[in-house]
Order: sequence, then structure tokens, then C-alpha cells
Amino acid sequence: MKDRYRGGNDGANNDAASPARPSTPATADSVSASVLVLERRPARSVSLSSDLRAVFILAALPMLAALLLPWVLLRPNRIAPGEAIHLPAVQLALGALLALALPLSARFAPRLLWLVSALALAAGFWWLGSRTTVALLGQMPFARASASSGLWLWLLGAAIGAYGARISARTKREGWLGLLWLLPVIYWILNGFFVHWSVVVEGQAERERLVQEFVQHLSLVGAALALALVKSSIVTTPRPVAATAQAFCQPSP
Repeated sequence: MKDRYRGGNDGANNDAASPARPSTPATADSVSASVLVLERRPARSVSLSSDLRAVFILAALPMLAALLLPWVLLRPNRIAPGEAIHLPAVQLALGALLALALPLSARFAPRLLWLVSALALAAGFWWLGSRTTVALLGQMPFARASASSGLWLWLLGAAIGAYGARISARTKREGWLGLLWLLPVIYWILNGFFVHWSVVVEGQAERERLVQEFVQHLSLVGAALALALVKSSIVTTPRPVAATAQAFCQPSP
């Protein structure tokens, strides 16, 4: 018995003391199997999903349609019918490139979506100011240049593209970069770039009346809000008072 146990321990010691056997070389089947396993692991994809790419296709369609529509409506006065003015060929080509760049960037370069959408929005406002300025050259002071359907359709598509770039941003920095188009627009507003737009012209002509109407509107809204608050405070009865009144009105047994 002792010899048998001693022999078993010696066998275990011999196995432990024996050198490790060299591993067999990997066969082609094992290598291909490991490659398949690595390929099946979810990699961090750079491209967007099909749903997000559809958003940018939806944004590009109204932008392309806007290039076929008039951008500015020139009228000799505020009552007479106007003349439709389209974009020139250079701006049409640039607009087509910006519109097509949205779905292409979503497919191949998603990190540039914020830049393309910001350029599209800024280009829309730039073309509004430049086209209204050119349209009023040599016109009478009563002439008005208003924005037409092409501008609003372009801004609609560009806004959809900016929304898609916002929700597809991988970092907060990319999300905030999509708002950079506000900087040139604010700069143009402060420097009078849209001074020939009919909305600005009418606003400057009727500035005093508009201020009076705005103040009157605020006063009416404030008075209505105050009356609603007073009425709600009168009608609403505090809970302790309501409970006391209910207990007092109940008949005694």
C-alpha cells in the first residue's frame, strides 16, 4: 500500500518535474477560425446607420429643389406683383455641391457633417443678403425685395441637415461646432448686410409703431397672467380650510 501511494506520488512529482511539451503549431483551420471570430466582433464603425443617412438624404431633397425655385421676389412697391429672381449659375453649382455633400458626408465622412450643415445654413443667409442687394440696384425707393420660396425651402433642408449632424455627433464638441453658422449670421445682422431685405426695410420704416404694438402686447399678456393668478388663488381653497368646512357641514350622528 505504501509503495503504491509512494509510486503514485512519485508519478505526480515526475509529471510536475517533467518539462512542458511544446505546443503544436496552429493549423490553417484554427487560424481561419480565429480570423472569423475576430471579424464577428463588433467593431467601432465610423459610418452612420441607415436611418441617420436617410435623414441627410431627406435634407438634400428640398435643398436641391430650392435651387430650381426663385430666391428673391422684386416688387416695385409693397402692393404690386413682383419679379422672380433666381440664383446665378455659380451659386447654383455651389448649392448643388452643398446639398449633395450632406448624404455623401454621412456615408463616407460623418465627422464633417457639422461643417457641411453649417456652411449650408450660412450660404442660405449669405445668398439672401447678396441677392436682395443686387435686386434693388437702380430701383426706386419704394421697391421691395422679399425672400421667395427657394430660400425657405433651402433653409428647411439645411436645418434638417443641422439637426441630423447634431444627433449624430460623437462628441459634445462636434455638436457645438454645428452652431458656428450663427457667428457669421450675427455679424451680418449687426453690420447691416440684410438692410435691403423687405422685412428689415418695413421694420425700420415702422419702428415706432412696432415698438408700441410690442409694449401693448406685453402689457395685455401681463394683465391676463395677473388676473389668472389672482383667480386661481381665490378659487383654490387651502386643504385645512376645506377639511374644516367639510367636517362642520356633515350632520352629527
